[in-house]
Amino acid sequence: MISDRNILHRNKIMPIKNIMSYGGSVRDFFREDLHAVAPQGYCLMPEWICHSMIESVYAANWQPLFYPVLPPEQASMILQADIQVMMKMLSDLPQPCAVLLAHPLGYIDPGCMEFLRKTQKICNIHVFLDLSQGYGRKNCLPEILHAHATYYSFNGNKLIRTGGALRLCLTDREPIPLSVRNIFTVFYTAADETFSALTDGLKSHAIEEEIRNASLYAPQQSSPYRTVLNWEKCSSSLQTLLKRQGWVQPLLAEPGQGKRPPSSNYHQWCKNVMLMFSSPRVEWSL
Repeated sequence: MISDRNILHRNKIMPIKNIMSYGGSVRDFFREDLHAVAPQGYCLMPEWICHSMIESVYAANWQPLFYPVLPPEQASMILQADIQVMMKMLSDLPQPCAVLLAHPLGYIDPGCMEFLRKTQKICNIHVFLDLSQGYGRKNCLPEILHAHATYYSFNGNKLIRTGGALRLCLTDREPIPLSVRNIFTVFYTAADETFSALTDGLKSHAIEEEIRNASLYAPQQSSPYRTVLNWEKCSSSLQTLLKRQGWVQPLLAEPGQGKRPPSSNYHQWCKNVMLMFSSPRVEWSL
């Protein structure tokens, strides 16, 4: 992998006060930031968000609420947020309140920037951006400049796996410090390497063209971590190979660990798509 990745280790770089900081996890940063906004409040979150982020909201003495995704036939990317519903939910909430935006599975939400522009004009709505699944391929800097804080995770099976997390606070801050731009360069380099490794893996199994034909929303893909497949377009032999190699995973049927029912729109996504990793994972192999 890349030789300068130690730039990401929190012990190898000095944080810039109020701009860039390293910590143990995104959920810890998120809890701290909600505490800083108010002792309690309401936070809107994607209905597919992981359980640990929900627990962070509770730990901050806030109440989570969940905005839905658009149905597949209305969306231009996987699990695209229903911005209209989100705005209606916000208008009904007491302020201050918070919103967590995320680019699910490494795909850029085309409605994110417009939403950020609207909410930035309202001083008591605090918007946080979680890029843990979608950093490295496309420049999200315009969005980062409009969010109160942006989070990156290096834990688990992320693009970069040094451990820990990064928080950037760049609201309306230009020019961007060189140390921050260097971090973006590390992200882009890691993404290019992983995309190349993915392509080589597909070529070695002679399935590159089949995967390309079955891939969905490729123009919005910001990270090689996962590729979205139209499962019905995959031949039975390809499906068998991908499952046997541990290359694919379905969407979670109950992303909130059963504590809230997902929308019917979310269930439509579960039926229509399969997620492919950038490299095989033993835990998903048959």
